[in-house]
Amino acid sequence: MINTIIAVNGNDIKNSDELYAELNNYDYGDDITLTVYRGNKTLNLKLKIGVWNY
Repeated sequence: MINTIIAVNGNDIKNSDELYAELNNYDYGDDITLTVYRGNKTLNLKLKIGVWNY
């Protein structure tokens, strides 16, 4: 299933540039809520900003 991010902490996201700009407002360890479309449902996913280790 495909998830489409439509908001971060209630701020609408229309494209990837807006997503990156919004995420730059947060620091590592901050909690955020992503609002996503999944199938025919809207979900609020609670996440903690972290570091991706390769």
